[in-house]
Amino acid sequence: MVDDFIALMVLRHYGTPTRLLDWTASPFVAAYFAAHGHEGSDGEIWAFNEPLYESEGALQWREHPDTTIGGTGDPAHFAAGLTAFKVDLRFDWFICVFYPRGFPRQNSQAGAYSLTAQFSQNHAEHIARMLKTPEHYHRYLLPAELKGELLTALREQHSIWEGSLFPDSAGAAATAARLFPKARAGT
Repeated sequence: MVDDFIALMVLRHYGTPTRLLDWTASPFVAAYFAAHGHEGSDGEIWAFNEPLYESEGALQWREHPDTTIGGTGDPAHFAAGLTAFKVDLRFDWFICVFYPRGFPRQNSQAGAYSLTAQFSQNHAEHIARMLKTPEHYHRYLLPAELKGELLTALREQHSIWEGSLFPDSAGAAATAARLFPKARAGT
């Protein structure tokens, strides 16, 4: 059985641009990714009411039955593959996908993913439109000057660091290349 969305998820985790945005169920993992990289700029953590998303998100399929098996509009019959790879869409749907435990990166990162029907969509704007009122979603800002201290605390107090979040051979290779740049250059 082929699942295009699992393939997109795996490709995303290994650096391929996709329409997926990674989420996590762990506030510690979210803090790591908000603090890691782009040292000179603030980080962001987005949170939203997942149970409310589940009920509100289901309503879009009723309005667009062509996204469901048999054209029923029944949310239980949503099949992203019916429209996900079409260019000429009637509307830009948005979904969050909560995969069961799978490959090592997904497991360590407590991964979830959102997906838009088209590239270059702002996932946070989709969530805001769907959940309607700000008490159901929030953006937390992490000032750039706190990133180093936060990364140290996450590693020392919660064992959250690059090695624990990328526990596979590709992650180990990327970590080694970053830590030993002269060896990579052949010197």
